[in-house]
Amino acid sequence: MPFAARVAELKRYVAVRATSKRWQNEANDGMNRALHLAKLRNRVAHSPIMFGWYTPAEDGPPDLIGMPQLRGKQSPKEMLLSAKTIDKGAKDAADLAQRLASLRIEWCELRGKGKAPEVPENMRGVRWYWARVKYALSAFRSTPSRAQRQQPSDN
Repeated sequence: MPFAARVAELKRYVAVRATSKRWQNEANDGMNRALHLAKLRNRVAHSPIMFGWYTPAEDGPPDLIGMPQLRGKQSPKEMLLSAKTIDKGAKDAADLAQRLASLRIEWCELRGKGKAPEVPENMRGVRWYWARVKYALSAFRSTPSRAQRQQPSDN
């Protein structure tokens, strides 16, 4: 399941299980931030990388990262990320993980006290589990079934 789809499903859970409007807003803001950080992460993870320097003298560690995208057009500025941008993205991701972890702990403590909303009937048990599995497996629909693979070919 793509990350954006998982975030959308989490937002549905948050909408029905939020313990307060503040908690819901903070959780949704965190997930929106995660989607934004995912774009930087994907850009770094899925692009060829070239290291370089902003100054002609290659002094010290590289301070820029070039990532040409092989599809579409991009300006030279779009091809470059500074080391500061990468460092900020890593720091923001760590800060976000701590922020969302504290929200999870807060929610679990309230659930332990019986103050969290009940799970709606349509999100309970085996039926909900299999709906999620069916969604995840839909990505593999183009893969031939076992019966199709076992059929003799005409060759």
